[in-house]
Amino acid sequence: MTVADIIRESDADIIVKVEGRNPADDCDPLTEEYYHGKVGEIPAELYEEHVIRVWWALKAQCHIIEIEHRK
Repeated sequence: MTVADIIRESDADIIVKVEGRNPADDCDPLTEEYYHGKVGEIPAELYEEHVIRVWWALKAQCHIIEIEHRK
């Protein structure tokens, strides 16, 4: 699944965060935020990124789309 797949399947007004993580290390707490805003406004440069997982962040009150750290 890519970020573009999530955009196509979601309501454009849903608030999300796109964060980068190291998929090789489940215990690595380091994340990098690439985007925070509406699904319909996610930058095109993130469309082809592979999605590791999508989950609801209770504290942030939005969905998190995790992708691999960008190089």
